[in-house]
Amino acid sequence: QLDGDPMITVYGTTQGNGGVRNRRVGIGTTTPLSMLTVVHSATSSSTFAPLNAASSTVLVLEKTLDEDGSANPAAGIGAGLEFRAMATAGSSSVSVASIVGSLARTSGTATSGDIIFYTRDGTKGLGETLRISSIGSTTFQGPITVASTTATSTFSGGLTMTRASTTA
Repeated sequence: QLDGDPMITVYGTTQGNGGVRNRRVGIGTTTPLSMLTVVHSATSSSTFAPLNAASSTVLVLEKTLDEDGSANPAAGIGAGLEFRAMATAGSSSVSVASIVGSLARTSGTATSGDIIFYTRDGTKGLGETLRISSIGSTTFQGPITVASTTATSTFSGGLTMTRASTTA
């Protein structure tokens, strides 16, 4: 704690035989509820406001090309979350899904980014399933089924939706 505020908590309980269970880490809390719990408690006088971000931002993932920032960024670099699970008893875990924020274009200070969702398809590994681009288009890969209580529509080969252009 720092001035009575929780900073980082490492938590665990003993199994009684020398082992540890319920391993948890808390950032901003003394009572982590999961393996990693991040809490940002804000008040109306909170000074937590990252540049160009909503005040509710709690976690930032950043990928840099080098430590001094001298490398040139290029489309396709980004940072993401990977979700893994154990496929069978006794096996190592496999990637089952991923969400990536990817640099789409860069031109001087004008940059844009996409968010990409990947899912696992059998033995093929992760493949792009959904992309929401910075220009407003959304692309779905593979067959898409839209279901309601009255009808079902299936689009095979993917589906792309683009923002309509408007004029005043």
